[in-house]
Amino acid sequence: MHAYAGKTYVKVLHTMTYTGIPDKHKRQKGEHANIATQNKEILSEDTADDPGWTQPNDQIAACGLQLKYHLQESAEVSMPLFEENWDAMSLTQKIEKLGATKKVSLLQRGPKRNSGESARSLFTGESKKENSANASSANKSSFKATVTQGKEIVTESQRAKGWINVSDGTRGISVGIKNFLEEYPKGIEVDPNSKMLKGNIWPLENGPMNFARKDTEMDGQMLGNFAQGITKTTEFLYYFHTNQTDAVIDQKMDYVLNSPVAHALPEWYTSSRVYGNMAPYSDKYLEFENGLQYKYEWWAFNQRKQPWYGMFDYGDGKTYFFKDKWFQWTNNEPTVDFMLWTNFMRTGNADYYHMAQAMSRHTMDVDNIHWPKKRSYLGQINDAIDFWDFEDEPESTPYLGIGRRHANEHWHALLSAHVWIQGWIASYYISADHRALEVAKMTGDTYLKRIWGEHDLRGRRLYLSVLNLVELYDATKLDKYKKELDERVDLMLMFQKEQGGNLLLDRYGYSQTYVVQGLYKYYQLTGEERIKKALLKHANWVRDVPPLNHEMESYLASIHPLLIGYEFSGQHAFLEEALARAEMLKVKKLSKNSSEFDSVESYNEALLKVSNLPKSDKRFTNWEINQGLRVFGWTHAYNIPYLLYWLDHKEQKITK
Repeated sequence: MHAYAGKTYVKVLHTMTYTGIPDKHKRQKGEHANIATQNKEILSEDTADDPGWTQPNDQIAACGLQLKYHLQESAEVSMPLFEENWDAMSLTQKIEKLGATKKVSLLQRGPKRNSGESARSLFTGESKKENSANASSANKSSFKATVTQGKEIVTESQRAKGWINVSDGTRGISVGIKNFLEEYPKGIEVDPNSKMLKGNIWPLENGPMNFARKDTEMDGQMLGNFAQGITKTTEFLYYFHTNQTDAVIDQKMDYVLNSPVAHALPEWYTSSRVYGNMAPYSDKYLEFENGLQYKYEWWAFNQRKQPWYGMFDYGDGKTYFFKDKWFQWTNNEPTVDFMLWTNFMRTGNADYYHMAQAMSRHTMDVDNIHWPKKRSYLGQINDAIDFWDFEDEPESTPYLGIGRRHANEHWHALLSAHVWIQGWIASYYISADHRALEVAKMTGDTYLKRIWGEHDLRGRRLYLSVLNLVELYDATKLDKYKKELDERVDLMLMFQKEQGGNLLLDRYGYSQTYVVQGLYKYYQLTGEERIKKALLKHANWVRDVPPLNHEMESYLASIHPLLIGYEFSGQHAFLEEALARAEMLKVKKLSKNSSEFDSVESYNEALLKVSNLPKSDKRFTNWEINQGLRVFGWTHAYNIPYLLYWLDHKEQKITK
């Protein structure tokens, strides 16, 4: 709860955790191979003939917050609705006013959940589903905001703004819910009989939320259901007032529903070097900037148009665009929310602030395991028995704080290296989201447990853990994270000697960005010369032996380490090689602005015409300009801002 000095409104962040058993499949003892903490009891993925996978068990019937109010009987209810279609770029609101003689409710609904075909179906052409991946497109018009009084429908539109006010002519109370449309279903109701003002996160009228699988196709390389432990945080604003006008109430509600964004000059963020040597946005090297901005604009366009909305979906986006259809939720790989935070810092565009905040909140909630969780013993009460009761409590899931793998549904797959906290820390810094830091610490504490043994300290898990831990330590300055970080950095440098100067195993060439960002930040914090030498040696390796194990994902990811080599040595050969590799990242100017395209298909066609990226020898090119943000992190997002910096600072002296 956030209270403000001298103000009569309160912001409330409500977090719900789903602790149920999502379906009726026969539960077996053991663990899946790719998240196994042992090798004695391993589950088989070959259980597709179990009908229980598709049968819902515990469901969310309804969830929300209620406030008992104390107003006179002759109260009036008001709420704004928009007159245009749900996806209109400019909106006109009308205020609906009703007497509070019977229960008044506002309900925002949207398309039924349909996660579409799996990535497996994408490549094999086989599917067990009857519905196409974009079946929900036919239901876009099903966005509906309904106002009822008693059992009578008073009015309908496609979109409500998301607040209700109840006032008796002397005093009043308003409640608003952020992302009322985007995180549908949502509802608000006023019940004069019980004097209750309810904000419904999942309204009862929408029917239960079902976490059962739609089918038994392998998804994210697994047949599983990991819905237990999902959370969802919803933002409310409560405004207590002395019979204010609707215009004043609307202004206060906008503090949450359409919040203003504070932003310093882009140069302030980039010159801080908190995230290394980035250049602020400019049109000086426009073809490189097009390679960044067009992709972000394309993703934002699809988020609105598909639409990638829903209580457990909003913030995320799809990964692969194939045959004019989108497949597979991204689930934040590789730290997509941080890409959006970076673009907000570089441009000052508030759209990217809101996109980044939504993605950070989605991934820290939905794409993370939060339950079962044993409480921490802090000694809140004096009785000694409290500790012994705590000892007897069931242990937390070993997977507490680990992320979910990109898949057709958010809760179908886990992986031993699939959590990114860098964007959560950025959200903590930029939007003051303290929950982001708490969830980041939960993930950091899981690293300390090393639940996967030596597997936890090898390959991509090692590289990603250093990036995560260095950001967490920088934010908290807690010694426990520094100790773990030091040991993992020592391992990376030891393996580098065995690998001839390469900091990475050849298998993980795309992980260049994890390595250079993590070790560079570690160097900033410690100033250790051995880190500088290790990064310089690695730059020599990727210059002489370009990584191609994941084709352009790995090859283009090597631009950033080359730039680090240039910074630390002053040798122009590094910058020249980085520029040579980056040449294919240049993008010509589009014929019109993003907002002027009227369809995904026409926008896609125009993008492909201006792209300069090579095609894959395989059936599908996942780094193309018309794809999602997943591979983009390795090829563009963590390379171009740094390349542009060094184009402007070619003669800068070697970093001391």
